[in-house]
This record gives sequence, structure tokens and C-alpha cells, in this order.
Amino acid sequence: MIFYVKLIVIAITLISYRSSANEVVKVFSDYGQNELDVFNNIIDNYIPIISRENPETRKSFIRKLKIWNPQIKDWTRIGSFTPINVYRQNPIYDISFGFETFSSNEKINSTQQIESPQSGLSVEFTTTFTHALNHLSFLNIKLLQKKDFIIDESDGVLKFPIDYNIDYGYMYRPNRTRWGLWASVNFERVTLPSYDVDRFENRFIILQNLKVNKNTIAWATAGPTYRFTIFKKGAYFHLKLAKSAYAKRVLEDNSFEESLSAIKATLEFKYYIWKKTWLKSYFQHVQLKGTTKTIQNQLALSLGTSF
Repeated sequence: MIFYVKLIVIAITLISYRSSANEVVKVFSDYGQNELDVFNNIIDNYIPIISRENPETRKSFIRKLKIWNPQIKDWTRIGSFTPINVYRQNPIYDISFGFETFSSNEKINSTQQIESPQSGLSVEFTTTFTHALNHLSFLNIKLLQKKDFIIDESDGVLKFPIDYNIDYGYMYRPNRTRWGLWASVNFERVTLPSYDVDRFENRFIILQNLKVNKNTIAWATAGPTYRFTIFKKGAYFHLKLAKSAYAKRVLEDNSFEESLSAIKATLEFKYYIWKKTWLKSYFQHVQLKGTTKTIQNQLALSLGTSF
């Protein structure tokens, strides 16, 4: 419990700090038919951090661009490498609440396996720091509470502690492209139903002796990101590929523990539905390999806001 209180304190401390800065970008040249075309080109191709915002924010940003750049009299005739003063908000905060479903499959041997569907509610905090207009770092903290798992064979009930994930990373999104690259390190705990591999081999007996299995994993993660628009609203795809640097599983009663190797792939979609409110969904595939092999597929949907 003390650990989770510390996480919340960290999140509140981060949210209590806000700063801003002016920065200059140099536009190669832009001769457009109207001002809106020029501004959209500047935001899309030269200011990728700003362009992650929704259309309503973009309109406000265009108005401010005019105020910050009184030296530009005609935006439809910008010369080569014209310097433009821009504003960047630092940091940017996200908070979201979601529902997640899991389908886990642990192979006992070539003919037997344990299938354990699960679901739960999550809350997620993200703080994004813009170091430059196309460089950012982020800190993400996620908490997940799974529902109790009922064992039909024994009428037993497994109660899961809160799962958590702490992720710190860096993203680079070059000018004049919709693509970006990012890398992160994260530490998480994932709880699953499992059993003492050294004691039991029969599936029927295993199902009567299931325990909460705590998997602690440190990940190294990297992947591309792509931004686009749907009905003039901002949207993003993120592909995350991860390999464990450290992984360990321990049964709740400490009757069994072992080291693991793990891999993970996540495809994430984020879409701004109204102003700074957005929906996020993702599909995640995880493989944990020790004495037995566990495969988990996960679907999630969350509603969040940026501020």
C-alpha cells in the first residue's frame, strides 16, 4: 500500500509543476493559396509536438502564431528559412480510465493447458516533457485492479493485488514527416493464476491448487509511431516491441519462484474525439517462458484527457 501511495504522490507532484517556453523554427519556404494552408503546413511538417493536438487547439495556436510573429506581414509568402517564433507547453499531462480484458494460456505439457480469462479497471497518468519541438520524454504510471478469479473446479476464489507499470522513455519525431521513433524502459508487475510447477503435473489437481502468480518484469521497449487525421481529428498508431531485461515469477505463498524470459508486442491507437478528450485502445501479446510457457493476449479501451 505504501508503494502505491508513493506513486500517487509522484504523479501529483508532477502535475503541480507547469512551465512554458518560446522556441524558433525555420521554415524552408511556403507559398500557399491562403493562410490556412500555410499554417497547416507549418504545424504538420515543422512543429510535430504541437500538431499532436486536436483541431480546436490548432485554431487557437494559429491565432497565437500571428501574435508572436508580428514581423510576418504576409503568411502566404514566407521566404527561405524564415524564423518563426512558436510556443511549447511543458509539460503536458494525460489522465485516463479504462477497461481491460485478458486471455491467458499456460501450457502444462504438450496435451494440457490452463486457460484463465480475466478483466479489470485501470487508471493511467502520463507526463510529457518537450525538450525541443521534435524531442520529448515521458513518464507513465499505470495501475490496474483485476476482478477476482473464480475456480470452477474447486469453488475457490483468487484475489489479485494491484498490477502496476512504470514507464520512462524518449521520443523523436522528425520535421516534415508523420513518423516518429521512441524507446523506453519500464518496470511492471503482472499477476496471473498459476501453480507450483515442481509439485503438480495433473491438470485436475493443478486447478484445485491454483495460486496468484506475481510476475515482475523489467522491459526494454522501442518502436515507431505514426500520426494522421480521421474526420479532421488527430489520431496516432504506436507499435511497441519489448524484450525483458529481467523477469521473475513468484507464487503468492512463496512456494515456487523462477526466472523468466519474456517478449511483448503492443499495437496502440489513440484518437482525439472532442477538444482534448481522446479514446485509446490497444492489443497486446505477451509470452512468458520459464519451466512452463504462458501466452497472454490483452485488449484495452480507455477514455482520457490532456491538459
